[in-house]
Amino acid sequence: MLFHCRSFIPLPILFFLLVMVIATPHTKAEQEHIVYLPLVQHAVVTPAGSFGVEINPRWMATQSVFARANELGVTWVRLRLRSWQAVQPTRDAEYNWAALLDFERELIGAKIANLTPIVVIQHSPHWATKTYYDADNQPYQTLCGAIRADRFEDFARFMQALVRRYRQPPFDVRYWELGNEPDVDPRLVPIDEVYGCWGDSSDPYYGGEHYGNMLRVVTPAIKAVDPGAQVVMGGLMLDSPNTTTAELGKPENFLEGVLRTGAGDSFDILAYHAYGYYVDRSVDGELTNNKWAESGGGVLGRATFLRAVMARYGVEKPLMLNETGLLFRSGGSFDDYLQAQGDHIVRILARAMAAHIHSIFWYTLNGPGWHSAGLLDDNQVPRPAYFAYQHFIRQTAERGSPVPVTDYGPSIEAYRFIDDVDVIDVLWSREAIPQTVRLPRASVIRMYERDGAVIPPTIVGEQVMLEVGVSPVYVRRVP
Repeated sequence: MLFHCRSFIPLPILFFLLVMVIATPHTKAEQEHIVYLPLVQHAVVTPAGSFGVEINPRWMATQSVFARANELGVTWVRLRLRSWQAVQPTRDAEYNWAALLDFERELIGAKIANLTPIVVIQHSPHWATKTYYDADNQPYQTLCGAIRADRFEDFARFMQALVRRYRQPPFDVRYWELGNEPDVDPRLVPIDEVYGCWGDSSDPYYGGEHYGNMLRVVTPAIKAVDPGAQVVMGGLMLDSPNTTTAELGKPENFLEGVLRTGAGDSFDILAYHAYGYYVDRSVDGELTNNKWAESGGGVLGRATFLRAVMARYGVEKPLMLNETGLLFRSGGSFDDYLQAQGDHIVRILARAMAAHIHSIFWYTLNGPGWHSAGLLDDNQVPRPAYFAYQHFIRQTAERGSPVPVTDYGPSIEAYRFIDDVDVIDVLWSREAIPQTVRLPRASVIRMYERDGAVIPPTIVGEQVMLEVGVSPVYVRRVP
């Protein structure tokens, strides 16, 4: 287990340091020769724990979001670099690092808040991307399109320059994610979208081989500059394990296409995305996506699918769930949705950790978020899910992966986090009707509600009676 040393500097002082960096204008020439003073001392570069969030561009430098990120307890943050297009709009142009000033502010903000960044590379210049054709057979290009094979070396040089610049203090970037949801065909989404988009619906492997060939060129270039860099394969949408609509092709074959090229050694971490959909608070949002319900839900089903594909090619890589959330897409009570969101985040974290997922990122911290999924509201005030996440981290950090337990009966889903002193059980009812569980009085140390409030024990003889509903509770017990 890795430990992460935090420097306890008062938050107003930390934010003042960030603002001073942000407020200082730099010309392009000055950008190349900036000398930064160290802001925060870190004992290690590698993050401790499994918990992260994504923060949309420019929000990291907002005081309210910065403060909430600092207080939440996560150790990872996913940030998007937009874009190669801005840095090198023409092939013969020198790199314009001034175009990334906002991004650099976000990196410094992450460093001050003790967050380890994963940087997503998006938006390639038109001179480097494939040409596509619209319904009228007219050519067009898009920033999210696949990079042409004859431009792979250009991309490799750009990534080398990027890594060389941002591996150093005060940025200390070690994790680079190449694309976002690359298993999307750009012809199926608006031009210049936020997706990958390396997908090709006319290809049996959906463009995965093309992406894999890119990795085989670009990853060695990154490692040549920084051998400690970690290359994350662009987080897969993986909408279905078996797409049946002919015109959509087979996007689930994208990873197999990557591995067919021999690119299994050209990435370090395999990322994927999984969202739940709100129906009612009593309904498990993980099981509302019918495409994955039979395999245990979107998080576990996708993990099983991806591991099976890798196993067929003799590849074993850690999985990163770097986008997840509960989306509000239907009617019903928004207040009930907010409570369901808090329940959902605990379920996702416990299940993913038990399945040995490398790390989990909620999308997003800043609010209101995509389909209202933000941990903060539109005034950047914490929602119930924020406190549920915070309490989960406080209860389970440093305990490693939990194990599923059946001590509480078939109607209760439970996970046990163990250390040398005691155990923490996280449990909730699988049924809409609350269930009563009985615990030996001598085994119970303390019980907590989802958001951290202590539950007073109800003692009957030598037993503690606990009512468990759909909202998770914590039981601290003797081993």
